[in-house]
Amino acid sequence: MKLLRILCLVFLFLPGMNAFSQELNAKVTINTQSLGPVDKEQFDELQKQLFDLLNNTRWTHTSFAPAERIDCNFTINLLSKKEPNKYTAELNVTATRPVFNSSYMTPLFIFRDRDVNFEYDQFARLEWNPQNLESNLLASIVFYVYAILTYDFDSFSELGGSPYASEMRQIVAAAQSKQDWQGWEAYKSDLNRYALSEALNDKQLESVRKAWYLYHRKGLDDMVDNIARGRNNIVESVSLLEEAHKAKPMSVLYNIFATTKLDEMGKIMSKTSESEKQELGRRLIKIFPTESDKIDKLKRAK
Repeated sequence: MKLLRILCLVFLFLPGMNAFSQELNAKVTINTQSLGPVDKEQFDELQKQLFDLLNNTRWTHTSFAPAERIDCNFTINLLSKKEPNKYTAELNVTATRPVFNSSYMTPLFIFRDRDVNFEYDQFARLEWNPQNLESNLLASIVFYVYAILTYDFDSFSELGGSPYASEMRQIVAAAQSKQDWQGWEAYKSDLNRYALSEALNDKQLESVRKAWYLYHRKGLDDMVDNIARGRNNIVESVSLLEEAHKAKPMSVLYNIFATTKLDEMGKIMSKTSESEKQELGRRLIKIFPTESDKIDKLKRAK
């Protein structure tokens, strides 16, 4: 189980210990439908380079067994070609996490980035160098690698993803110096990369990340052994969301929680009493006022 990662840190400096494996089991899809007729080989090469980068790069210093690699998907929808080799795109990123002692995979990260622009030359090699960012597409992809790692590690230990949230902030700082790179601007959007990075590094929003740990490690992972205890911890995680919401009622972190967890919470609460569902729904609608459909479905779950 992934909890072994914590123990593996103890052995990192022992002689002869070299049991590292890459962290991601990533799929990459490039959709060119909006561009019309294109050179398919050009984008096959881009897809291959991104696949190799994601799956063959060591992103952390923690040991992952092959079965522990994080399943994730990066889908690039190319929207327009403005000049030779210049594109606008939408990037959709998803990741899942296994629940302990079960075959169930819970959504870990779902994000739609509508503001990616980049240059790509089929004959140029994409290489990741955090000290010298050369591609907005590559910087954006790696930014979301660290977002996935933040959410994954947070789900196994309280605020365990902090080193990777810090990496996100460093990428933002470097990318902001690049002229014409979109998606990194401060305060331009509540949902861009800058906003996500700042939220995951914000002390006032740490309760959201602590709720993530309680929901997953003490909630979902515990339900196999004790359904009631696990479910109670999931309900208790809402108290931490309420705490953060009082301090900062607007944040991209609430959007991500709603997208990944509200439907799942409806299934988890389906066997509880009507009064419990109604009370939880009353609390959730204050945090997620635009998610009335999902919350009404939770309250009616059977």
